[in-house]
Amino acid sequence: MKEAQFYWGPFARGCYTAAWWFCPFFVWTNPKVLVFYFPALILIGLGLRPLLERTGLYNLFQALLIKKEDASWSKINKQKRREVEQQERSKTLKQQRIQDPRLPKNW
Repeated sequence: MKEAQFYWGPFARGCYTAAWWFCPFFVWTNPKVLVFYFPALILIGLGLRPLLERTGLYNLFQALLIKKEDASWSKINKQKRREVEQQERSKTLKQQRIQDPRLPKNW
């Protein structure tokens, strides 16, 4: 059997389990809602992951997330490089032994 591309996280699993636990409440309050609610839960439980994998929507979503994360990391890296360059520049300026000609003698 083919290996699944992804697995649902704990939050998604918890929401799905909670939705199943709400079934008796819907039967008690409004049984007509259960006609649409029960098939929707079956579709989500059994058909959503294969649908996302076969249509390629999951791969598209992952590519968009990776692109956004790469952009944020590149921004952070540029900022860190700038800081390091500024520190190196200030370090070299502090180590220079050239006197400013505008200063008085023996300063």
